Amino acid sequence: MLTDVIHRHMRGPESPDCGNGHFPEEYEGVIPVDYPKKEFHWILDACCGSGSTSVAANKLGMVSIAFDKDPGMVISTRQRIMTPDLFYDEVDESLSKEQYNAEREQEAKEQKELEKESAERRKDAAKAQKKLEKGKARAT
Repeated sequence: MLTDVIHRHMRGPESPDCGNGHFPEEYEGVIPVDYPKKEFHWILDACCGSGSTSVAANKLGMVSIAFDKDPGMVISTRQRIMTPDLFYDEVDESLSKEQYNAEREQEAKEQKELEKESAERRKDAAKAQKKLEKGKARAT
């Protein structure tokens, strides 16, 4: 994984650990020379952390797919991709987490509204079915 390459370059090849490294801007260009840097190639970053790999890939014209188990890191990556000159230290994680929580609350609220509307439609359909059955019974 590209983040592993950058991480090991910073800490040395013996570095067994991998985590959300906060890589300075100059390391975003450290993609191995023999790495096939072709436009429209895809980079998959399963532990995107602060988004260094995605920023580097985007600067090379590559498509990056980034995800992380920490929602705050995903938001940080999104901020860095939208503002490539933004250093990790400038990303306001507390705001990001608040935004994330607000978005999740809004999604939950919308989901409840959809479920309520769906339940009302099912009730209306059941009433219509009963009326139809009563009409058929009277006709016979």
